[in-house]
Amino acid sequence: MNHTHIHFAHCFKRQSGWVEALAPFAQGGGTLYDLEFLTDANGRRVAAFGYWAGYAGVAIALLSWAHQILHPGSALGPVPVFDSAADLISHVKSALEPALQANQGVYPRVIVIGALGRCGKGAIDLCEAAGVTNILKWDLAETRPGGPFPEVAQSDIFVNCVYLGAHRIPPFTNFESLSSPGRNLRVICDVSCDPNSDNNPIPIYSAYSSFNDPTIPPSRPIDGPDLRIIAIDHLPTLVAREASDEFSELLLPSLLTLDRRASDGVWQRAEAVYREKVSELPKTIG
Repeated sequence: MNHTHIHFAHCFKRQSGWVEALAPFAQGGGTLYDLEFLTDANGRRVAAFGYWAGYAGVAIALLSWAHQILHPGSALGPVPVFDSAADLISHVKSALEPALQANQGVYPRVIVIGALGRCGKGAIDLCEAAGVTNILKWDLAETRPGGPFPEVAQSDIFVNCVYLGAHRIPPFTNFESLSSPGRNLRVICDVSCDPNSDNNPIPIYSAYSSFNDPTIPPSRPIDGPDLRIIAIDHLPTLVAREASDEFSELLLPSLLTLDRRASDGVWQRAEAVYREKVSELPKTIG
């Protein structure tokens, strides 16, 4: 593979299949600029879908919570197609109404970990647009001591918006903490969604879900209320118009410097990451 490619490869953090994905570039002398690793001088991504991923993820989480209140023990059905974010929030509000009546008017308590980032902001904005105000907004300061955190099990919905790096961190929750008596947690939305990574801080599932089948159970039974996990790795496509417009606007300035990539900082940094990852390939890869 001797060409230059620009796309989301999902292989630079040694995800499952990373060697097979990266080896053809090393063997063919090509270059892979992973969109996830186009960063400015401060290390911040120049373009990301994070805001709309958080927004869409929480929308599905609220739909799942409402469904569980009204239909305990059954899984949420396919998520409809929406023309806009406005249509999505309207649908969420309509779905919440009967669930709130059945729940004595009490909205779910939501914990968002990674609340200060793009993804976390989208998650919080959707919560507030839907009328949810009981939100624990956690970031580095709150998670620095290391989990598992009892606040996760005490909440009704847990939204993980943390950017997963190359180093393992203590899990935010695990089977043991979720099996404790008195668990309220009904829905986990793992917006970060990297179940095939050893660094996944929610090590209670190992598969993806989809818009047709949006929730999955934990990989082994847990005592207490039914727990559903949302693990959709293409959440922004639920609000495709808004997500595409924002990403295009953010990426365009860097694309306009692509012909000067040998001297442009964004592309230089991205190529350096690629070279580093290639150097980590098994020595048998020629």
